[in-house]
Amino acid sequence: MVTSAWHRVGTSLPTLLADALHKAGHNEEALSVAQEALALRDRHREPVFEAELYRLEAELLVMAPGRAKACEDSFRRAIETAICQGARLLELRAALGLNRLLQRLGRNEEVARLLAPVCRAYPEDPDAADLHEAKTILARTARP
Repeated sequence: MVTSAWHRVGTSLPTLLADALHKAGHNEEALSVAQEALALRDRHREPVFEAELYRLEAELLVMAPGRAKACEDSFRRAIETAICQGARLLELRAALGLNRLLQRLGRNEEVARLLAPVCRAYPEDPDAADLHEAKTILARTARP
């Protein structure tokens, strides 16, 4: 366990490490790092990367069979945390992740209800790829 090392660096480094491990395909190790960083955040009340850690945890759980409920819970915690922190981009990224999960689970009716308020609250930015993706999904779901 590397908790004592995380205590010295806070949650920023573990968040980056979990993301890098995930991108490199080391998903179990990435999940372990993300969950350990969340535990550290709980003990030391360091909320800085909390929304991103929950999103990362969810992205990693989505690949594990039988973990859909835990994955959905993590995405929803990421969204709620991002809203509380005023972190619009993190809210949008978590909402997109949750959207992909809901589609995989056949719960397509929830897509517009989930993404529409996030898109309305997000400032217009023509360079925001995540916002463009969300609006494209919304446009597709609005078609009969």
